[in-house]
Amino acid sequence: SSKSTAQALAFYCNNILSKKAAKQEIQLDNALEKIVSVFKDIHSKDIFEGLYGQLLARRLLSGSSASDDMERSFISRWKIESGPKSTNNFGTMMKDIQQTTTENEKFQSSYHAEKLPIKFAAKIITQGVWPYDGKPTMCALTPELSTSLELYRLFYVELHNGKKLNWKLDKSELEIKAKFNNGKQFELIMTTFQ
Repeated sequence: SSKSTAQALAFYCNNILSKKAAKQEIQLDNALEKIVSVFKDIHSKDIFEGLYGQLLARRLLSGSSASDDMERSFISRWKIESGPKSTNNFGTMMKDIQQTTTENEKFQSSYHAEKLPIKFAAKIITQGVWPYDGKPTMCALTPELSTSLELYRLFYVELHNGKKLNWKLDKSELEIKAKFNNGKQFELIMTTFQ
């Protein structure tokens, strides 16, 4: 069916654009060109767009995209094929991640970061653009994480004249380094809710 073709194409695109694919840029470019040519012929373009958006968001937030240039290249090709309306949000998502990198660098050199009890970085995303609802998600936090969130919030409000942050803790990750009695050390990566 057209729906399953659109879904399969979105997952294939995700595999191509993920770091785990480890393809050369020429191979990526050729694969993306083929995806766009197949995209022209599918009827459920909205299914592809929705799923692609969710997978792009996951790649961007987890840092698992193979190449920002290839992501932009695909979005540009798609824009030519289907018009700017269907790809505007994806370009904004890419800009959000770029801006986040810059703002985290500013935060790390601010006086707020000097008070951090743990290593901390935030990813700021534009509400209404990413495939997540705008409702904040909260859970019981450790004092160290609560302090870090508040310090970042203060930094952000100063930088952006009072803009408000909504924390999406269900989309966040923690990295915990553990050393056990037997001397073994592990790095655990988990969601904040875990």
